Amino acid sequence: MSDYPRKIIVLREAEKSTGDGDQGLSPVGRRRAERISEFVIRNFGRPDCIFATTPTRHSLRALLTVLPLWQSLEGVPLNAWVSPGTEMELCWSIAGVKQRGKTIGGDEYAGKSIVICLYREVIPMFMRSLGAAASDCPSPWPEDDFGSVYVLARDNERVITTRFEMFF
Repeated sequence: MSDYPRKIIVLREAEKSTGDGDQGLSPVGRRRAERISEFVIRNFGRPDCIFATTPTRHSLRALLTVLPLWQSLEGVPLNAWVSPGTEMELCWSIAGVKQRGKTIGGDEYAGKSIVICLYREVIPMFMRSLGAAASDCPSPWPEDDFGSVYVLARDNERVITTRFEMFF
């Protein structure tokens, strides 16, 4: 399918701060966010765009997780409009949706490399919606798993899902 992105790199937000009312990252989470930039570029090349869950009054973590990556890449758009409940719209936007035998949408990201940082609770459903096999999606995503990165790529009509581990 030519309308599918070349690579969809999916990761979860980094570790949260334990402070009362703090929406940000813990010191470990901040270090992880800083190192994600090098990890993504070294393993997957320069992404064409980055998506993150919209900051809310409860959490800024997804945005803060990919912010160092975005800051290291001049000209790469950072999209933080993925509010909880709109993950399917993102799927349709980046990979298209089939209706009556035709694919609608997805053209803008066809052949591109995309990084997406979401809350762990929605990642399994999100990956399945992009065509990943249920057996390739951790469901539920383990609460203590901050190091897994999943890459989805299309091979003809099949989505190939590969898991990578960030050891930091």
